[in-house]
Amino acid sequence: MKHNLRATDTVRIRAASSAANTTASPTYDSGTIAAFTGGGNSAGSLTLLTISAPRTETFIRIDITSTGNGAGYVEAARLVVGKRIEEDGIDLNAEHTFEDASQTTSYRGYDAVDPFDTKTSWKFTIGYIKEVSYWLNWFPFLRDVGNKKAVLFVPDNASAYLQSEAVFGRIMSAAKGSPVSSDFYKLELYVREI
Repeated sequence: MKHNLRATDTVRIRAASSAANTTASPTYDSGTIAAFTGGGNSAGSLTLLTISAPRTETFIRIDITSTGNGAGYVEAARLVVGKRIEEDGIDLNAEHTFEDASQTTSYRGYDAVDPFDTKTSWKFTIGYIKEVSYWLNWFPFLRDVGNKKAVLFVPDNASAYLQSEAVFGRIMSAAKGSPVSSDFYKLELYVREI
């Protein structure tokens, strides 16, 4: 989720089968976790908390502690909860594009600019997906998502050899899947941040 939290702030996630049990007797408790690490971002920092095992609880409680926040309030733009598909990750040859949505109008030698945010886009491949994973996970997922729903790619921060950037956005053109050998598929995606 994008937010205005600081590295000194904390997040705690609890889950249970009822709202009351999220505090009384949660079946999942993340404990207190730092809101984020690293440098701040003027567009809002991003916190990714992955849970090691699938959860089936119907109620989630998120406690944010941000004492003395400079803004005077906590701002969280989006919460993403969903199933994850584990693969080797986005290949290292990912391309970044910076798309400025500002409108420029030229008239008699002058330019008028209506400024809008610059969006980051990614064009990338995910290689060497096992055929079983492609047909059971990726094919139905991408068919459902199309370009109408957002997708989130979470990096594996445990490896220095894989890309380490989160990608959250909408697929902007047709996603392409193709076999690269007898048991492996490759996906090609173009995603623009939301």
